[in-house]
Amino acid sequence: MSDSKYGKYIVTELKIPEEKQKIAADYSKYATRILWMDDKVVDGAFHMNTAWYLKAAATLESTPHAHDTDEIIGFFGSNPQDPYDLGGEIEIWLEDEKHIITSTAMLFVPGGMKHCPLIIRRVDRPIFHFTTVTGGQYTKDNTHNLYQIYLGAFKWGGRPSFYSPPSPLTPRLEWGTPGVR
Repeated sequence: MSDSKYGKYIVTELKIPEEKQKIAADYSKYATRILWMDDKVVDGAFHMNTAWYLKAAATLESTPHAHDTDEIIGFFGSNPQDPYDLGGEIEIWLEDEKHIITSTAMLFVPGGMKHCPLIIRRVDRPIFHFTTVTGGQYTKDNTHNLYQIYLGAFKWGGRPSFYSPPSPLTPRLEWGTPGVR
């Protein structure tokens, strides 16, 4: 669709980064990826990934991680008579809290918030899933976890605005946190 001035902004074919191509066979055991967008696919675009979850499985998102920008994660049921019926069960961790999702849902994950593992516990009907990260590419920061374990007194502060380039996570000391005087 890039034969017109603005056709370059329309994505109708799956183009995924090389690192995701390496795990495509494992991903396809439980999901079908639909489309992927980031600044490598469309110059200037933020990240968005879409897929159908088809089978119960421990996903490839098995390790808690954080991003330096905000993320929205969506799970949508495919029953047109009851769009809020997820048709399955998803387990996702936000920080140290386990959440079980059985209804269509969108999750806002602020930049710096540790999230996952993500487990598809049950699929009765296909579940439409998407993630969008406001940075140009989907990047994980697992050092966030190491800092939290090692420096339990720190909390991650500040989030870049939607239009600012990603910035590194910066620890902020909070009084009243165990181990902080």
